[in-house]
Amino acid sequence: MHVSRKQRWGWLRSSTAATVSFVFIVLLVLVALVGPFVLPDDPAAISRQALHPPSPDALFGTDHLGRDQLTRMVYGARISLLVGVLAAGMAIVVGIAVGACAGFFGGIVDIALMRMSEFFQVIPTLIVAVAIVALIGPGLGNIIGVIALLSWPQTARVTRAEVLRVKQLDYVNAVRCLGHREILVLLREVIPNSLPAVMPLIALGVAEAILQESSISFLGLGSPDTISWGLLLHDGQQNLLSAWWMVVIPGLAIFATVLSLNILGDAVSTALNPRLRLTGRVRRKVVTP
Repeated sequence: MHVSRKQRWGWLRSSTAATVSFVFIVLLVLVALVGPFVLPDDPAAISRQALHPPSPDALFGTDHLGRDQLTRMVYGARISLLVGVLAAGMAIVVGIAVGACAGFFGGIVDIALMRMSEFFQVIPTLIVAVAIVALIGPGLGNIIGVIALLSWPQTARVTRAEVLRVKQLDYVNAVRCLGHREILVLLREVIPNSLPAVMPLIALGVAEAILQESSISFLGLGSPDTISWGLLLHDGQQNLLSAWWMVVIPGLAIFATVLSLNILGDAVSTALNPRLRLTGRVRRKVVTP
């Protein structure tokens, strides 16, 4: 079933959850980019009373050292989003490369790459990530690399399935008949036309990377000089009963961001796949009395 780009965008705009999630993510990105230039406080400055609850003077309160939590939340958003985008981007690139080679060339290449993908899928990701970061050090680059290393298999499997479908289409066979080399057919025809199936995984990958980084930092393995939402959770756990805002506010930020990204990923997947929309309409018709 062919669906035009206009119809897809129209369906996305008609989805209230997707619209709200998109607006939230856009506002979050704007706050992360512009906020540090607007807020007067230094995130490391001890300028107020320690453990001061939220008030008009300090909207998000202060931490155990007297640092403004609103400023630290804004700076933390920059790091959390940066980790999410870079780690997800690296994982997507690796996953597309592995999945495309496996699906296009088949045979022993397919078997070897898919067995490697299955190995990474069955290992406990968080435990392995924590172990690797503990061994190599808590630098931001190390955390991004570890998250990307452990996050590519899902993209690889989705890409492989789509490449298996695309490489058998008539226009791909027509390009082969013109004498183009197989590698050019893969790079120019198969991979570009397989990307729509991978696009929903971008938002999901960013959400997963944010969760992974927050978990690593919460366990105390993040860099103490790099402010992220996970580090704020780590700082707040020791004062949970006396300063609830130190845990609740970063936790809500992580929850809202991950939820919004998952809703966006699901909405994009549904918009790109008309069968999912039709299935949803049929279910609603069946359930409606």
